[in-house]
Amino acid sequence: MDTIIFIPGHGCTPRVFEAQIQELSAHYECVCIDLRNYKTIKEIIDHVLNNTPSQFYILGFSLGAAIALDISQQAPHRIKGHIHISLPYEGPSTTLINELTQIEKDLPSMEMDEFIKLAYQKYFPHKEPSDPLYAILSQMLLETGKIHYIEQAHMLSKPWHLIASAHQHHPVLILSGALDKRAKPEYHEKMAAQLKTSTLHVLPNAGHFLTLEQPALSTQIIQEWLNS
Repeated sequence: MDTIIFIPGHGCTPRVFEAQIQELSAHYECVCIDLRNYKTIKEIIDHVLNNTPSQFYILGFSLGAAIALDISQQAPHRIKGHIHISLPYEGPSTTLINELTQIEKDLPSMEMDEFIKLAYQKYFPHKEPSDPLYAILSQMLLETGKIHYIEQAHMLSKPWHLIASAHQHHPVLILSGALDKRAKPEYHEKMAAQLKTSTLHVLPNAGHFLTLEQPALSTQIIQEWLNS
């Protein structure tokens, strides 16, 4: 049975992949990295490379996609296939770095309810607060906590770069949300243009958290790509 390594995004727990893992686990060994157990990207990479089969599929969302990119580029021979979800192709922008710096400054003294509301507005500007996604995001942020959220902000501020040659020997699936304002579809189109082995899907009616906003469609696309 092939293995898929799932790596969540900033402030996320394995809940962000709940629908995908539930469906794919019937045919794959699904292993989800819990970012709360690590302080640095290097720790995550070392754990993955030292505790996985000789070859595996890797699926990363947002920050997790950036970490998965590092793993692919350090050990391309270990990767059977790579799934990028909501990865900003150009790496951390000045705007994002300033945002993360402000989070580190403000979050320690901020009430969690206030922080969750701000995070929801940032990630789901196209959704109402009454949407069930609010409860899911709230639960993940409460489970993550302030300290781990700040630690992950440091990870997210690390520059990452796409090295096309590291992906030339394995297939790549790229998923983007049509409504994503943080990792815009045009970033993923640039990535797909560089990677000749890639397949790009832009999901309608989905923003950054497309695994939660379009769980059935995103899972179907991933499963069909794995089977192809």
